[in-house]
Amino acid sequence: MARLSQLTFHPFKGLKRFLPETLLARTLTILIAPVLLIQLATGIVFWDRHWSKTTETLAEGIASNVAAIIDIADFKESSPPSFSDLQQFARKNYAISLARSDLQDGFSKHILLKSDWTDEWTDDFLQEALALKVKYDTRFRTFDKHITIQVAAKKYLYTFDVNKKYLIPKTTSLLIWWEVGAPLFFIFIAVLFMRNQVRPLQSLANVVEEFGKGRDVSTFKPSGALEVRRVGKAFNQMRERIHKQITQRTEMLAGISHDLKTPLTRMQLELALQKDNPEKEALLEDVHEMKKMVEEYLGFAKGEGAEREKTLMLDEFLREFFTKFPQEHLSLSSFSELQGTPVIWRPYAMKRALTNIISNALRYGDHVWFQGSMTSKMITLTFEDDGPSIPPNRREDVFRPFVRLDESRNTETGGYGLGLSICQDIITAHGGSIFLEDSPKHGGLKVIVHLPI
Repeated sequence: MARLSQLTFHPFKGLKRFLPETLLARTLTILIAPVLLIQLATGIVFWDRHWSKTTETLAEGIASNVAAIIDIADFKESSPPSFSDLQQFARKNYAISLARSDLQDGFSKHILLKSDWTDEWTDDFLQEALALKVKYDTRFRTFDKHITIQVAAKKYLYTFDVNKKYLIPKTTSLLIWWEVGAPLFFIFIAVLFMRNQVRPLQSLANVVEEFGKGRDVSTFKPSGALEVRRVGKAFNQMRERIHKQITQRTEMLAGISHDLKTPLTRMQLELALQKDNPEKEALLEDVHEMKKMVEEYLGFAKGEGAEREKTLMLDEFLREFFTKFPQEHLSLSSFSELQGTPVIWRPYAMKRALTNIISNALRYGDHVWFQGSMTSKMITLTFEDDGPSIPPNRREDVFRPFVRLDESRNTETGGYGLGLSICQDIITAHGGSIFLEDSPKHGGLKVIVHLPI
């Protein structure tokens, strides 16, 4: 059965490589392809049937006119009238210019060569019609605007000049305009309508992307077709539920902060009024540690809080940020690649996330190396230190709240296990990601942060 499933035929799998990627382009392809095929089929049928039949009829008409004039000329050769009357008759009734010259053993020295007109198919029609209608030998040659036909009659060589428009069907130009103009017109109309239909979906995709980057999209209003509006309303409901959940969490933790910090402050004051003794110092240290833990936990749970996004220049933001740290412990790469790059961030939240990364690196190492790079859609910030690295099987654990790799109870060295958790929370809220690797250059930990532009 497994072998049969591998041999399953997928007729459209290879075709997907040639299809456009966007919905608008695919929809237009589905609409345009049948129209072009129908027009192509119509054109083939027209050229093969109607155009050839019409050209054949026109060629027979020209040959019939030539034959009629030759018959009149043969009749009048026995009782010769003025040749100018025959010329006038041909010009007036058939729109043909007629000339006559002496005939010497068949065609004269004015014999015409074979036609040099590129449309040999039309020449074939005219040649067959002349052979059928005219009883004498004929030769003809087509030029840009006229056709010259010579007929070797009994005594004279007659030369006919016919306007070439009488051999070309008048519907040819109409066909060309219909074959080209009509599809272009309907394609233009289809593009206008499809753009209006796809635009609300593109707007929804942009809003979802912005929401994934943690930006405010509360002004979004669903529009477009019924299905697109349903998706937009579902997205708005989901966004409101997420926002309500975060707000409730923040308000709940604000209440916990008030409830916990008040008794802790009272306990700290009561202990300060007591006499100094070893038990007092131990209790004060525990109360102080609990207050710090509560504050750090609240900071982690609140994340960025209600801070608004701001447009920042990336290089200026980083230069100002790194001034807070001892420069002898930092090695910064050039900011030229990041210069002039605008980003939409919550500045205080982002500073807190980056501060946690550098503080963690300096806690376990002595030096931090920073490097920034970017592409058209992504910013990459890399931090490397010379301290001990983190085992690969524990790298996911360090992003969990209150998980410490240092199992000692000394919070001054091990912290509370919230630094990287807060960092990941903030970076994820900005639509980014954070990864941990070994630093091959410096032997420590390498932290890689990706953030969208």
